[in-house]
Amino acid sequence: MRRLAVCTAVALAVTAWSGTAHAEPADCSWAETASRLLTKLRQAGDPQAGAGIRTRLLELGFGADGSPPARCTTTRGGEDPLQGVPERGIFAGPGTGEVITVGPGESIGAANPEPGDVVEIAAGTYAAFTPTSGADGAYVTYRAAPGAEVVITGGGDGILDLQGASWVHLDGLTVRDAGRFAIQITDSDHIAITDCEIDGSQDGGMRIYGSRYIHVEGCDVHGTNAKGTSADSEALSLEQVDTFEVLNNRVHDNGEEGIDVKYGSTNGAVHHNAAWGNRGPNIYLDGASAVDVHHNWAWATTESSKPGIMLAAESQWSDGNISDITVRDNVVWGNAGGGITLWEGDFSGITIIDNVFGDGDSPPEGGPDGVGISGNTTGPIPGGIASITGDSGDSTSGRRSAGSGDEEDQ
Repeated sequence: MRRLAVCTAVALAVTAWSGTAHAEPADCSWAETASRLLTKLRQAGDPQAGAGIRTRLLELGFGADGSPPARCTTTRGGEDPLQGVPERGIFAGPGTGEVITVGPGESIGAANPEPGDVVEIAAGTYAAFTPTSGADGAYVTYRAAPGAEVVITGGGDGILDLQGASWVHLDGLTVRDAGRFAIQITDSDHIAITDCEIDGSQDGGMRIYGSRYIHVEGCDVHGTNAKGTSADSEALSLEQVDTFEVLNNRVHDNGEEGIDVKYGSTNGAVHHNAAWGNRGPNIYLDGASAVDVHHNWAWATTESSKPGIMLAAESQWSDGNISDITVRDNVVWGNAGGGITLWEGDFSGITIIDNVFGDGDSPPEGGPDGVGISGNTTGPIPGGIASITGDSGDSTSGRRSAGSGDEEDQ
């Protein structure tokens, strides 16, 4: 009975997803399921079981070992996320001076580093502290010791609250259960945040305001905006920031927007991130200018009106203009409110090109004046999602995970 059930399931999968007897499927949403069921059939022990189904799958491009067609395992949208290389030259690397060690029961704030020094923190839970600034070209680095989980907790507007800071590098730190923001950076410059985790906040996770030369790389931001729509800021928010790079981050399962570049932020890049399971949009450009958004995966927004990627200039918060934005080589799918949406505002110099849309989504067909749309296609959902999300691949959960996806059109 088990073998019969598997045979039937494979037959249904092939019939439902591959269309007529010799038609090539229009998309690849069926391939992973068919491959998984075929593997179970092969393990049933009868070499003759489902011979006709095997033949049909071979016709569709499956390998003899049950592997999906090559076109269903590659991503036309460019490299997988989380494999980006810094391209803006904002962050030159950590300090190379004296290494000051901090252990359990000690105060990180009492380390008293000089520019170029490294404060290395042993595993444990520590109170919030105010980082010491470095000097031109010399970061002060606060980093977790190799293999250590370093958790920072506390109160205030930000557990890690940098105001008027410069040349500070935070590396490998976990900031947990913030009453407002987990990390807040205001009126600062040359700040680098790498390999961090933000695990829960009532308001935004990482709020960066009125600052310059900001580098955010390799962070996992989840569980923020617990207040919901009344929360201030977003999971990873850049407001009035000049010169920035946001790459290789996982931003997921948050109560508001995922990555939000807004209100006059300019001269930046958002690339090779995975954003999924946020209320949405997963990536939002609002009143920004001169930003390159590329090679991101964005999928599974949870609010019905929220797309994977949205461009707008909300007039109550900006001058109503959004300009010189390029959205390219992204993969977007399965968002509750569609793939890419062009909302309110005056658009100029907007290019949406060479993006891939999956799960039945269609590329946008046109836009307002000032928007150029070309070269966008429908295509396969990327493989390897589970390695990013840490789960089966089609849920929105996952710690230290990033998303993949094709965008939907709203």
